[in-house]
Amino acid sequence: MKFQNPSILYADASSLIKENESSIRELKKLNIPSGIFWLFMVWLTCVAVLLGATYLYRNDLLWFTFAYPFLIFIIAGRQGAFLQLVHEATHQLLSKNKKINDAIGEWLCAAPIGLSMAEYRSEHGRHHNHAGTSLDCENDRSKYQETNISGWPLWNLFIKDIVGITAIERVFTEFSKKNDSANAVRKNIRTLVMQLVIFFAVFDFDLKLYALLWIVPLFTANMVLMRVRGIAEHGLANQLALVPLNGYEGAMLTRTLNSPESKSSYLTKFIERILIGSLSINYHLEHHLVPNVPHYNLKKLYDVLDVSKNLGNKENYRCGYFSSLFVGSER
Repeated sequence: MKFQNPSILYADASSLIKENESSIRELKKLNIPSGIFWLFMVWLTCVAVLLGATYLYRNDLLWFTFAYPFLIFIIAGRQGAFLQLVHEATHQLLSKNKKINDAIGEWLCAAPIGLSMAEYRSEHGRHHNHAGTSLDCENDRSKYQETNISGWPLWNLFIKDIVGITAIERVFTEFSKKNDSANAVRKNIRTLVMQLVIFFAVFDFDLKLYALLWIVPLFTANMVLMRVRGIAEHGLANQLALVPLNGYEGAMLTRTLNSPESKSSYLTKFIERILIGSLSINYHLEHHLVPNVPHYNLKKLYDVLDVSKNLGNKENYRCGYFSSLFVGSER
């Protein structure tokens, strides 16, 4: 598989962005009702899935047992949607007011999955500046450094993900930092409060259900899906044995998944967007080209730029999330 010079592609993409500057300026504008709607929908779908799983557990334990392996992945997909909202808040795309944006991002998006948006923001800036290079932030780089689906090292990582070892290692890493700053204390308070809200409001004080339906998916299936996402969005360079020299080249080696050019079926696209590509994050190349476009306008940005047609840059668009794992496997 051949790939055009990514530096030249980035220069061409920059020209394309400049040519469409007025249209892109409109796409950067926040539509607050749309943002509120999608925040509400993430919470609604997550709570609906959790309540449905809780009902099944209490009324038909046998069917719950059979359904559980699927349920943890569906729930992990909703937890991933919270991460996408954290990502939106990181780029200040939830509200024009920074204090309101950050409060929503910290309390309603990050705390339910045990994150700090402020910490995520500090790392995410490095990711955009150094995508695909050795200077990319460790949390992102660790997901796509190993991409050979036919080799044991990647399968070993997937096993560690699904049994919870990866998540536990990250928790120990966080605790080993011994961060006693006011920010760390506030993060712990937010996390505790939101976990108690979920524990009481959704699971009605049932610790077993809270563990089975919130903690287990977060520590297992979520880790698997995040690794698939990392490889799909940023593993192309490694799969093609290319080494991005800088973040500009890394940006052009980023994939957009499940676009119209993708060979995935409609059913596969639907499933993958539920599990991984929520809130249009699948238009990931476009996001790296113009990071401050809100998620509900990323499809429009894709239509405006039409990178595949205008730059002939088709290899970034042909895959779905899971099928991208097999790119370069013949090497």
